Amino acid sequence: EVIDTRFGSVVMLRLLAWLLLLPLAFTVASAFSTVRPLRRMSVLAAVTGAVFLVVSPGLAGHAAAVDPVWLMLSSNIVHVAAMAFWTGTLVALVVILPAVTRRLADDRDRMRILAGFLLRFSLLALVAVAVIAVSGTIQAILQMDAVSELWQTPYGRALSVKILLFLLLIGLG
Repeated sequence: EVIDTRFGSVVMLRLLAWLLLLPLAFTVASAFSTVRPLRRMSVLAAVTGAVFLVVSPGLAGHAAAVDPVWLMLSSNIVHVAAMAFWTGTLVALVVILPAVTRRLADDRDRMRILAGFLLRFSLLALVAVAVIAVSGTIQAILQMDAVSELWQTPYGRALSVKILLFLLLIGLG
């Protein structure tokens, strides 16, 4: 029954989008492949899947049902994209960067790479956090009629938890 709803249809399309990301894994694994057209097609499929994964939460959820839909949906897309960027760079910062720099024998090279990444990351993270805050605020204003809904409705309570977690993450730096 659920598959026949808008939500179910979008979930099925999201599964397809995840499958489109598989070529990215193969592209990364075969980065030195001599078959360039295959790599281009893999990247195109992965980008298509990633874009749909950013757009689809708004299509399946409240963003497509709240007026004005154009503002709510576009705000949701920007919100999800900024969140994905921010969390992706956090993963790179915590997991990938240490693994790569650990292989460097020279401490000066390691520090130079770490400092360069942190400087770039800090600026981009600040922009992403600002975009998340602004787009989330737009969605909250459009979704709720009163501040009291933050503790009186299930959506408001869920939003309150998200706000607290967001503030906690900002506090951690």
